[in-house]
Order: sequence, then structure tokens, then C-alpha cells
Amino acid sequence: MIHKRFLLSGLVLALALTVAAIAAPALGAQTPTAGGTQLPRTITVVGQGSVTAAPERARLSVGVESIATSAQTASKDNTTKMDAVLAALKKAGITDKDMQTNNYSIWTESMPGEGSDAQPKVRYHVTNQVTVVVNDPAKVSDLLDAVIAAGATSIYGVNFEVKDTGALEGKARAAAIQDAQARAADLARLTGVKVGPVVQVSEVIGNALPYREAAQGMGGGGGPQINPGELTFNSQVQVTYELLR
Repeated sequence: MIHKRFLLSGLVLALALTVAAIAAPALGAQTPTAGGTQLPRTITVVGQGSVTAAPERARLSVGVESIATSAQTASKDNTTKMDAVLAALKKAGITDKDMQTNNYSIWTESMPGEGSDAQPKVRYHVTNQVTVVVNDPAKVSDLLDAVIAAGATSIYGVNFEVKDTGALEGKARAAAIQDAQARAADLARLTGVKVGPVVQVSEVIGNALPYREAAQGMGGGGGPQINPGELTFNSQVQVTYELLR
């Protein structure tokens, strides 16, 4: 009876070892899914690329503000001053298609009257602003000097651009892909595997910087010092590669 029990226990142990050997996957084998499909081993990396370019044009906002005790007087004064600013822009070579009104507003300001029984005084503010495109960045400083002399009271957002961002974005994207390939190859070398074909690739949106605001300062004997500098275009991609043994 004891001998039969030992035989039965040995048979159960041998059967269990056989099942375990069949079920255990080989080292480095592909990972099975619930449906039995084999998924490839992969590696995911993030590549970054950037290119720089000299700006080809500038964009800025020029405005005039007038203040008077009546809206009509303030508006008339503003029109006269704005006409002078527009004339200065045209004289500097800016065409009508490169000038666009971006703001025209009238608002009131209540001022305290003189004496204890005096009624508050009302002043009217009229503001007119235009967006100007300057196709030669080197002329921005002289242009600002001209509009200030013509009566401009506000200048906002001197920004530099390139006319076509597509080609530069493409170069930055290509550099990002090359960086991803280099990173994947380095990681594969360190872990003793090889990089296979691309399984998935996606671009991380929101990293391009097509504009850079100009540095400004007042220069002696001329217009404001405007430095166009360079524009930087960045790209970031996420790439998944299959790993080979």
C-alpha cells in the first residue's frame, strides 16, 4: 500500500513538471496576448530636433491716443494724428495691404472737479491702432523713428517671422527623427539587442517656436535699437521600434 502511494506521488510530480515545462515561455520570446497573438518586443524613444533661421519680416502694432473733453473733439484729433502716422508708414514703403486696423475704441474717464461742490469732469479717450507688416527687418528701427516723429503714442509687439514656416518645420522634424534613431540604437547596444522597423511614430505638438520677440532699446542719435536675432524651430517626436535579437 505504501509502495503504491509513492508511485502515485511520483507520477503526479512528473506530470506537474511536464506541464510547467510546456507552459513556461523561452527567454526573450514574444509576449502572448489573451487571444494567443504574439506581440513584438519594442522600445520607445523621444527624439528632438531644431533649426534656426534669420527672420524675413517683422510685425508690429502702431497706435495713436487722443484725449479731449468731448468725444467729437477727441475723435477729430485722433483722425488727424493717425493720418500723419499712416502717411509716414507709406512714405517708408509700407503698402496698404500690409496695414490693418486692429483696434479703434472710445472710452471715458471721470475726473474730480475743483472745489467741494464742483461736478466731476469727463474726459474722452480715443485710440486707433494698426498692425504693420515690414518686409525688410533691417528697416524696423527707421520705421519706428518715423512713426514716433509723426505722432504715434504707442507701439506694441515687435515680432519677427519667416514667410514660410513649413520648410523649416520639416527640417526640424527630420532632425528629431534622426535623434530618435540614434537614441534607440544606443539603448539597443547597451542592452544587447538590435533595432528593428518602426512600429509607431507620433509628433509631440506644441514645441515649435516660429516667432521671437525683438530686443528693444533706445539708441543715441537714431531710432530705437531693434535686434532681429534668429528664429528657432523645434520638433519633438515619439517613435516606437521593434527589437530584434
